[in-house]
Amino acid sequence: MMKKRTIAGLKVLVGLFLLWLVLRRVRLGESFDLIRGAAPFWLAAAVCCTAAANLLSVARWRIMLAAAGAHVGFARLVLVNLVGMFFSTFLPGSVGGDVFKVLYIASPRDSAPLFSATVVSRVLGMVALSGTGLAVAPLADARLRGQPWWPLYLIMLAAALTCSIIPLLPGVDRLGIRLLLRVKFPNRLVRLAASMLEPIAVWRSRPGTAAVSMILAFLFQAAGPFMTLYCCVLAMGAHAAPADVAAIAVVASVAFALPISLNGLGVAEGVYVVLLGLLGVTPERALPIALLFRFVITAQALVGGLVYFVLKRSTMAVEPAPESGPAD
Repeated sequence: MMKKRTIAGLKVLVGLFLLWLVLRRVRLGESFDLIRGAAPFWLAAAVCCTAAANLLSVARWRIMLAAAGAHVGFARLVLVNLVGMFFSTFLPGSVGGDVFKVLYIASPRDSAPLFSATVVSRVLGMVALSGTGLAVAPLADARLRGQPWWPLYLIMLAAALTCSIIPLLPGVDRLGIRLLLRVKFPNRLVRLAASMLEPIAVWRSRPGTAAVSMILAFLFQAAGPFMTLYCCVLAMGAHAAPADVAAIAVVASVAFALPISLNGLGVAEGVYVVLLGLLGVTPERALPIALLFRFVITAQALVGGLVYFVLKRSTMAVEPAPESGPAD
C-alpha cells in the first residue's frame, strides 16, 4: 500500500512539474481573457459531443455484456458508466473504473466473464483509436508530419492496432487455453481464463453484433475526442483543420495513457500547447483549449460522482440474466 501511495505521489509531482513547464510559456492574463470570451455555442457543442460519445460507449458496452449473458437496461448502464468515469478520472489509472462498473452488475464470484466483456469493449476502443490515427495521419499538416518523433508515433499506433486485433482473431482464445494447460497451470486458473475468454468467442460468432460494436467504437472516437476537441478549438477562436485536430487528439490520447503522471496531468496540456503551436496557435490560446477539453470531460465524471454518492451502489446494482440472447 505504501509503495502504491509513493508511486501515486511521484506521478502527481511529475504532473505538476509538467504543468509548470507549460505555464511558464503562457501569459496567463491573456489566457483568462480568452476564456472569458469563449463562444458559448461551441462550448455547449463540446458538452453535447462528449455526452453523445458516452452514449455510444454504453451502447457498445451493452452489446458486449449481452454476449456475456448480462441483459441490462440502457438507462441503468448509462448511470453505471458515469460512475465508472468518475472512478477512472479521480483514481490512479483507468482500470479501476471498469472494475467498479462490473461489480455494479454482478457479484465478484460471477464477474469474470463480464469483466472480460468490458475489457473487449476497451480493446475495440483501442482498435478504433489506433486505426483512426493511422487513417488521418497522411491528412495531417506537414508541420506535424515533419516532426522527428512522427515516424515513431506511427509505429506505436501500428503496434497498438496489431496487439488489439490479435486477441479478437479466431482461435487465439483456444490457443491461450491450450498453452495454459501445456504449462500445467492449476485447473482453477484455467477455468477462470476460459470463463473470461468465453465472451470473446460468443461476440466473434455473431457477425452482425461484431460489426455494430466495431462501428460504435469508431463513432465514439469521432464524436468524443475528435469532435469535442474541435469544438473547444472553435470555442477559443482558433483555426485548425479537422484532420489536424483529429491527429492531435490521437497523439494526446497516446500521451495521456503514458504512466508518467496522475491521469495525464500536465502531459495532455503540454501536448496540446506544443502541437497546436506548430499550427500557429499561440500558447495563450492553446492552453485554454486544453483546459476546456479537460473541464468538459471532468464535468461529466463529476456527474458520475454525484450519481454514486446520491443513488449509492444498492440503487444501481443489477443481476445478469442467466442466458444470452439469440445469435445473429
